[in-house]
Amino acid sequence: MISKYDLRKVVLNSESLPDWIKESPYHLKVNAIYDANAAFKTSRKSGTKQPICGKFRSVRDRIQSIKFRVEDFKKGTWLPSVMFMIKYPSIRTNSYY
Repeated sequence: MISKYDLRKVVLNSESLPDWIKESPYHLKVNAIYDANAAFKTSRKSGTKQPICGKFRSVRDRIQSIKFRVEDFKKGTWLPSVMFMIKYPSIRTNSYY
């Protein structure tokens, strides 16, 4: 099993990464790599049969989450350097929960 730090090195140094991934902020890429590594380790420990390659969650999943760092919310918007065209005037909670 590869460590999350070694996986980070392999993925970020890959020549086959699309341009949109190369241009995205570093911490977003690292968080995604760490989350994927943690999910894979958890599924192996729980005995879930794991395919050789990853798969997406079902569209029918009712609960999904996204994580942001506190520093990512500035001037009333999330990730202003990336999402400069989208404004979020307020943070709303999901009414389902």
